[in-house]
Amino acid sequence: PDDEEVQFWNLFRSQTYAEPDSTVALCESLSERFSDSALMQLAVATAYGSAGEDDHFDRGMTVAAESAPTLAPAALYVAEKDVEKKRHEAARSAAEAVLMRAPDCRAALHLRLRCLLNEQKLEELKGAAEKVVEDFGDEAVGYLYLAEHARARGLSAEEKKHSRQMIKYM
Repeated sequence: PDDEEVQFWNLFRSQTYAEPDSTVALCESLSERFSDSALMQLAVATAYGSAGEDDHFDRGMTVAAESAPTLAPAALYVAEKDVEKKRHEAARSAAEAVLMRAPDCRAALHLRLRCLLNEQKLEELKGAAEKVVEDFGDEAVGYLYLAEHARARGLSAEEKKHSRQMIKYM
């Protein structure tokens, strides 16, 4: 059937109970039949990944991100690939776009802070990490990047203080 919701359930069942070859065959069919649905492309990419088809997973996540840039999991996946390629500004922009729509997204917060550190935008990193601590006091990631900022500035007492706070919330 052409009912997308039914096909999501079929894909889920296939991932859960079927052999990887069956899941791959279903992925191929659904990717073609629902090529205009970013959510289906994301689901298919995830199913490919669970079936061990890394190239198809990568391609599917990229297609999903391109067809729906607001789809956070796909956008963050592509941003992580940008980090691997040392394209920190592009990755940070993607993380910030996700944060505009989902300000509590921990993966996007972490990615943004990591990019600021990699770009050596240390004062911006400090401000952003302080904001994370202010907004999410029990979240270790803010303290992690405050410690990284202190280390980059050679402030060992500050680094130790923030590291202790980070450990407290892990």
